[in-house]
Amino acid sequence: MKTHESHPQHPLFLTSSEPIDCGACNEIASPVLNCVDCGFSLGYDCATLPNKVKHKCDTHFLSVCYGEETSGEYWCEACEACERKVNPSTRFYTCEDCSSTLHITCVIGEFTFWRPGKMAISRHEVAIIPNDFASRPYCYMCRSRCEDTSGIIYISEKHICSSKCLEVYIKFDLTFSKLETVEMALHNLELFRLDHTSHGWSIL
Repeated sequence: MKTHESHPQHPLFLTSSEPIDCGACNEIASPVLNCVDCGFSLGYDCATLPNKVKHKCDTHFLSVCYGEETSGEYWCEACEACERKVNPSTRFYTCEDCSSTLHITCVIGEFTFWRPGKMAISRHEVAIIPNDFASRPYCYMCRSRCEDTSGIIYISEKHICSSKCLEVYIKFDLTFSKLETVEMALHNLELFRLDHTSHGWSIL
């Protein structure tokens, strides 16, 4: 395989499907392309990012930057209202003409690489559906509009805007389920106590 822009020193090869840290985004990825010379790994999602894209926030083409050393702060032009910083040490899109910076997910969407259709997560059936509503629905967890045009998460008749909100929802749901289990156990114990008390004795 030829070299990649994120690692021009050596060629990268698909040698393993085990999850490993991606050298471009610093997140766990699978599958990954590996460098047999120095151990660098590149997630397949990062490897297949388009090098040049257009976005409504800028009139010029945006290019992928795979990280740079700087002491300044970068801000995403697409989500500036939320004051979300861009980590300059990882991949991001930038305009070479006006120096604007944007998150990768703000440009191409978080769900571009997600498998379409339904999947099983925990005890739930989760679906990635088109976000083509006339009015963007509100996220069940963060209560903000689901703005990502690449898709939206649909679970238990609820809309979830991102994988982070989905993770919070799953954790909250599991915790609530455990509380329900505890409450049910206490309820059954109380019924057991009352039942035996009515027969003239109590276990408590």
